[in-house]
Amino acid sequence: MRWPAEAIWEAIAPLLPGFTVEILPEIDSTNTELMRRARAGQAEPVLLVAETQTAGRGRLGRGWHSAPGASLTFSLGLPLAPADWSGLSLAVGVSLAGSLHPAIGLKWPNDLWWEQRKLAGILIETAAIGSQRHAVIGIGVNIAAPPTQEGLATPAAALQELLPGIDAPGALLKIAEPLVRALVAFEATGFSPFAARFQVRDVLEGREVVLSDGQQGTARGVDETGACWCILPLACSASPVPRSACGPALPLKPESAMLRLIVLLLLLANGLYFAWSHGLLQAYGLAPVQQTEPQRLTQQLHPERLRLLGADEVKRLEAATAQSSLPPRPTECLQAGVYDERQATALRQALDTALPQGSWEFENGVEPERWIVYMGKYPDNDTLNKKLAELRSLNIRFEPLSNPALSPGLSLAAYPSEAAAKEGLAQFASRGVRTARVVQERAELRGQWLRLPQADASLKQRLDNLKAALAGKALRPCQKPSTPAATPS
Repeated sequence: MRWPAEAIWEAIAPLLPGFTVEILPEIDSTNTELMRRARAGQAEPVLLVAETQTAGRGRLGRGWHSAPGASLTFSLGLPLAPADWSGLSLAVGVSLAGSLHPAIGLKWPNDLWWEQRKLAGILIETAAIGSQRHAVIGIGVNIAAPPTQEGLATPAAALQELLPGIDAPGALLKIAEPLVRALVAFEATGFSPFAARFQVRDVLEGREVVLSDGQQGTARGVDETGACWCILPLACSASPVPRSACGPALPLKPESAMLRLIVLLLLLANGLYFAWSHGLLQAYGLAPVQQTEPQRLTQQLHPERLRLLGADEVKRLEAATAQSSLPPRPTECLQAGVYDERQATALRQALDTALPQGSWEFENGVEPERWIVYMGKYPDNDTLNKKLAELRSLNIRFEPLSNPALSPGLSLAAYPSEAAAKEGLAQFASRGVRTARVVQERAELRGQWLRLPQADASLKQRLDNLKAALAGKALRPCQKPSTPAATPS
């Protein structure tokens, strides 16, 4: 499989300084590996992908089955310091579902469902590194249908049923950057901004569930902290319940004296309203005011000017009101490149038909040359994995390669010039690296950058259909071009 490691790294590195991407053919568990590193004091943000897991784990210690190509299994480790951790798994689920397909539902607290079957699972663990808290977010997605459903606690769904032709690398490219942006937002604001988006995908909403103490109730969504709510038949009110117990077991106890008093007051208020509205309290001077049609007409300023609206007019007014009440969509500037003249011409033709006029532009610019401290080329992945282990023992990080001709191999660092790379090589040699050398990973490229100055969610969704025209170039936050010369669309 060909993984989009460079495109993911280019998109996420500006959000997480020091971020790296690692792709391994096999490991016991990506979550277990990142927790081992965290306990050893390695706090750098990293995305670890495994084509096969031999001991994958889910919630409550359950196993997660994975096979090459049939599933996507990865873990994201990063320092995280939200004011309140409540609802983190729900926020992750909201991001995943939003990146993959509108039809995907969310089952509290950590599953993605489709048509009553489990599509993906989330496992979150944390570890203390000094004064920091390090989070490891493990995600498993079924890409292809399993050969058998035997031995599964829940029937499995496959992403290829929703998105025919998608593979694990393609799913990872859709998921990775939005997931990191969701985690950055969660750290700043908590779960509250995600609650409404969770609510529209909540598969437990309105369903009968069995509580852990044997009672039955009806699930009623989550609150702003991510806590699950349920209504019991014998109690006319909702009660929050521990998040670890929801779906399908919700421990609720309605025997509180205060709860009974509230129920009694509600019944009394309903009885009084019924008596008042039907004139039963008129003898006591309590009754609704009786109005006739002439009285209502005299209260109108100009009743003769009233006009009934037609169905088309009502629809136009409703549409205008709804549009004016919508908050402005958040936007950001994105760019991709560089493109030669042939690629830019083909891309222009695709953009002309797919995107609104004025939403994009091309700029002349330069992609500078890139020199790296390189180790390789290795004969096979086993040799590569041994070298990875040696580098970790020296506490040396590595980066994904952008030049396929150098794979399998490793980049220890990237530099803008050969001289700077040679200085870097000397520093690595002083730390015990003996087999590295300086190579040019990419020559200087001159061409045109595609810029989208105000890309919102709708525009990004349209761009997903233009991957072929983008020629594998990743969209990333705009930077000041080397030679600014805008050519508007």
